[in-house]
Amino acid sequence: MTTADDSPQRPLPIRPRPMTGESQGSYLRRLARANHLRPAYLHRYLRQPGTPDTIRLDWLAILAGRSLPALERALTGHQTSARQHVRQAEKPALFAAIRRDARDNGLSIRALADRHGVHRRTVRQALTSPWPAPRKTQPRRGSRLDPLKNTIDEMLAAEQARPTAKQVYAALVSEHGMTRVSYSTVRDYIASRGLIPQPAARHVSDPSRDARQAVTHLKQALEAMPPGTVARAQPHLDALELITGAAPGRHGNG
Repeated sequence: MTTADDSPQRPLPIRPRPMTGESQGSYLRRLARANHLRPAYLHRYLRQPGTPDTIRLDWLAILAGRSLPALERALTGHQTSARQHVRQAEKPALFAAIRRDARDNGLSIRALADRHGVHRRTVRQALTSPWPAPRKTQPRRGSRLDPLKNTIDEMLAAEQARPTAKQVYAALVSEHGMTRVSYSTVRDYIASRGLIPQPAARHVSDPSRDARQAVTHLKQALEAMPPGTVARAQPHLDALELITGAAPGRHGNG
């Protein structure tokens, strides 16, 4: 484990001057390469315990042969990940700064990439044109169901005996060799086309109409009964006709 006693005792042999506005990561890489060290090795050596993304700036100042206040004034202290977010929103300004440094300071592509914390491909783009190229629109990925959509439409074109989504799915698997397509994909496509067969409308009975029909059937049954039976049932029949709204009338021959 690294402790405060393990801090570097002397500067590195080659100590490039930090550029004003340069990031800590960019200067660390330039310092490592100037001394034929791997930047990742130097970063591991300088990183703060418990916070791997933070380097010990006081140790870096010793290795660079600079005072800590001078190093702090020169370096921005921004990590590359933070600059990456700003760069996406302000690419025109970034391209202008890269072109200005290339023109005024004669920096190489590698030096420009280190200073601005970007890939060398981005530097080449900035030197080619002051305006970033528009983002490429990714083509829409096709669905495995695409080759079978016309088949589904044909299966559902019939007005009568239209199959359900489950029947369509089963037919695609058994008759058309469909694989790696889920039932939900087939069902959602049919729904998007408005081709899911609707269940037949259920008959809703009318209670008052049913009661009137029952009274009519009762009248017909009473006509075949003896006259005395009809006379005894007549008051009840009249009450039913009054309740149901059926046409009142006397029945039977007695």
